[in-house]
Amino acid sequence: MTVKDERIKMMNEILNGIRVLKLYAWEMAFIRSITRIREKELGYIRQKAIIGAISNILWTFTPILVGITTFATYVLLSDSNILTADKAFVSLALFNLLRGPLVSFPNMINSIVDARVSSNRIEKFLNNDEIDKYAVDRVSNELSHGNSVNIENGSFRWSNLVDGPLVLKNINLQIHQGLLVALVGMVGSGKSSILAALLGEMIKVNGRVSISGKIAYVPQTAWIMNTTLKENILFGRDFDKKLYDQVIEACALEQDLVMLPAKDQTEIGEKGINLSGGQRQRVSLARALYSNADIYLRD
Repeated sequence: MTVKDERIKMMNEILNGIRVLKLYAWEMAFIRSITRIREKELGYIRQKAIIGAISNILWTFTPILVGITTFATYVLLSDSNILTADKAFVSLALFNLLRGPLVSFPNMINSIVDARVSSNRIEKFLNNDEIDKYAVDRVSNELSHGNSVNIENGSFRWSNLVDGPLVLKNINLQIHQGLLVALVGMVGSGKSSILAALLGEMIKVNGRVSISGKIAYVPQTAWIMNTTLKENILFGRDFDKKLYDQVIEACALEQDLVMLPAKDQTEIGEKGINLSGGQRQRVSLARALYSNADIYLRD
């Protein structure tokens, strides 16, 4: 199972980065890596098949061997033990009843092992720490005093460890409604972390975070569904043609729609594989604008 997971992980990485892989002509290098992992996996599969075949042979012939051994032991133990036809056929019938469970026993062992591995994975996932749904307070406009975003003495970290390092420490931030605010800083200074803290995705050590209004988030790496461009923008919401046209114009997607074969009905593929980076970002931004939110967080 471990080798199989390694191969599947490698294949996912290759398929997700197939464009870069082709661009740099890395096909042979990755073919060798996949082949090496696959050969190792096939070795385990062969071992499993051989062990399974031997087990099936043993368990299939066990009733016959048991019958011969039982009858021989019964006759040899005492001269008074006479093996009659009724005793022999009844015994053979009982032995045949045991054949089915004995044949399925090896498969049952394999199923138990596979089930245990899957159960451990599910247990590991379920034991992950939950996101604190109370990390961000939702307040009404009356209680927000005109602030859409408010952080008071907030300290945050990514690690679940109690002694984990603080990424953001003693942050105080107030943003009034209707303002356009830009966070500027060096790489790794915590700009994206502040947005994550506002979304409740960081662990709040102390302080208070309050949000007034509906939030729309545009991440650095655009998240694209394997569906049409239009459905990616609507994101399950009802279609409003006036709002939709305004969003298309505001996000400069009109020229992109002209280039696509089926306009906004074009299937853009998983993760926007047939869109450029700029097009993916514009689609992601259009989705946020179409949600008609009160607060837009653009990373």
